[in-house]
Amino acid sequence: MVRYLITLRGVFTLAGRDLKVDDPMEGIENSKHQKPQPDPLSFTEMKQILSHMHEHFDPRMAAYFEVAFFTGMRPEELIALRWGDVDWNNLTIRVERARTAGELKPLKTYNARDADLVSRALAALASMKPWTMMGGVNAEIFQNVETNKPLHDERSQRDHFWTPTLRKLGIRHRRAYQTRHTYATNALAAGANPAYIARQMGHKNAKMFFTVYAKWIDGADRGRKKAKVEAMIGKEKTRLNAGSLP
Repeated sequence: MVRYLITLRGVFTLAGRDLKVDDPMEGIENSKHQKPQPDPLSFTEMKQILSHMHEHFDPRMAAYFEVAFFTGMRPEELIALRWGDVDWNNLTIRVERARTAGELKPLKTYNARDADLVSRALAALASMKPWTMMGGVNAEIFQNVETNKPLHDERSQRDHFWTPTLRKLGIRHRRAYQTRHTYATNALAAGANPAYIARQMGHKNAKMFFTVYAKWIDGADRGRKKAKVEAMIGKEKTRLNAGSLP
């Protein structure tokens, strides 16, 4: 829409200059594009999805979504991962490229990162060894389960595995990209430092992370602070009860 307005504005500017007519575009401003808000799945929904995939689908796709949920990587980063990116000693994975429309491109933030791997992500990656590791360090970890070729984009995973799973389980539909937001909100709920999560996910800076996830950060903080207050009240009750004993 914005580019159409720019084109029209140029046309009427020229017309006004050459033909001395009023510019009908005057006063019409380009609207600012607003990104959709995160719509993460609950922890229970995530468990249901992964359980269903492990039970009903190719184990390689179950592993793919395990890594998605437990690293917060973007889909285009996941399909570009190679075995040489995994550091089994330090339990990290190097994220330095993305595949879009079949082409390798720089990361969205133009900065490579080393993301920590939790046990579920590590187990999922280890389960992929018999399938694709024989290709060497430059082989893609996740490949098309039918062709054994590199994944072109996220459509196959979405259309054949993600969407049918949500439909079968009766879970409200979200984009598969919401695995990323689910990682962030789960990590916040667990008490992880927002700056750490931002680095894990490859945000340009912590400010962007705070802007995107402000609601969940506030909710997690409130929950922890309430627990601290409850703990303090509990101690006070104990002292009061102890003081009232004969």
